[in-house]
Amino acid sequence: KTNEVLPTAPAVVDGAYQITNAEEFMFINERGMGSVTGLTFCADIDLEGREINPIIKSGIVVMGNNFTVSNFSITNKTQAALFGNSSRFNISGLTIKNATFTAQNVDGEDSAAAFLGFVQLFGGENVLENCHAVECTIGSAKYVGGLIAYRDGNSGSIKIKDCSVIGSELKSLYTEDGQNYKGHCGGVIGYFANPISIENCRVANITFDVRGPRWGIFVGSANGTGSTASGTYASNIGLDALCGVYNKIDDWSNVVAE
Repeated sequence: KTNEVLPTAPAVVDGAYQITNAEEFMFINERGMGSVTGLTFCADIDLEGREINPIIKSGIVVMGNNFTVSNFSITNKTQAALFGNSSRFNISGLTIKNATFTAQNVDGEDSAAAFLGFVQLFGGENVLENCHAVECTIGSAKYVGGLIAYRDGNSGSIKIKDCSVIGSELKSLYTEDGQNYKGHCGGVIGYFANPISIENCRVANITFDVRGPRWGIFVGSANGTGSTASGTYASNIGLDALCGVYNKIDDWSNVVAE
């Protein structure tokens, strides 16, 4: 039944927790990862409507093995995302389905996304690959992204490759006089500074509930030179802009309507 998942300690193999059921997932979610940096999914995880915490771990390596984490919510958090914030990460092969992410303070500068709420990098290449947000609801006061909400302008790079956001709703919660002038809202990523690579990503059947100039089908605000983007988007989204008014991606020709 809902909210009756009892945490059970998962095994650790080659430096990674092996997640085989909801009980093992909740053990990590409630206690943190400690000194372990790896997380390997060995089955689909249905959390049956449970409210969970963001997983916080710098240097996290997640192997999704094409499994799905579904039916949960993260609300009233500063960074509302499955992985709340990280300074280094490599996340691959994971789908998040039917989940709700809502940041804590609708008048503040919080962030919400399916995978990463806040990324403050300190060197190296960080990868989100073959990851998918399906039928999710994502809302925050300032930074909203289908996959990643906010990427800080420190050193290091991000590659978002072969990912998608499908059938989801993205909304910015801060309004004043009917206008949302704070929100950075993008189907793939809300805001980033410094270079980023978006490669072969897809945005389809999503809706935006946001006002103001900093929103786009792929990116809310692109504030880092040397960035690239490629992929597809559904032509029925209702937006013309792939990026908001802060757009330092010079060439969008490799992002096309399906």
